[in-house]
Amino acid sequence: MSSENWVDSPRLHVHLLWLLDELEPHRSSISKILAEGVMADFFCYSCGASSKPPAIPLAVRDRSDLLGFRIEIDHYDTSGDQDGG
Repeated sequence: MSSENWVDSPRLHVHLLWLLDELEPHRSSISKILAEGVMADFFCYSCGASSKPPAIPLAVRDRSDLLGFRIEIDHYDTSGDQDGG
């Protein structure tokens, strides 16, 4: 499941909010699947001119935790890519 075609924002938490809004109505089904041993996460790709990944608001993390999803961020620092490589 991807927010790429549905969310037009450079802010990571906006994409996560969309995912949460889509999944929360199915909370009981998700709980059953997770109870069977399935692990779930939000795997996020991020790049920017900092070594620190984007901050995720606590309210978004709380909603994700309630669903049983971890938020994983694969962040790439582009500050050294001034010459394109």
